[in-house]
Amino acid sequence: MTELEKFADAVPSMEVIREFISWCEEQKIELAGPTPSGRWLQPHIEGLEHMMGRYFKINPVKLENERRALLKSARSSTTGVKR
Repeated sequence: MTELEKFADAVPSMEVIREFISWCEEQKIELAGPTPSGRWLQPHIEGLEHMMGRYFKINPVKLENERRALLKSARSSTTGVKR
């Protein structure tokens, strides 16, 4: 399965996650994880899109490369000129 296919399959679930995180933010609920010592919690600062990519096992570099290849293919098929 390509990264684009994995992303397309994950989109509906990603929307639900975004809505939930938005609700958490409205409620002043923050994601937190343990400090290196394990005694305290610190706010989780990883971006939501990056976390969802990790959760759905989508490689962002491969995804971007597939997007670029698809765009290049679409451009060359509409113009008849390969770039």
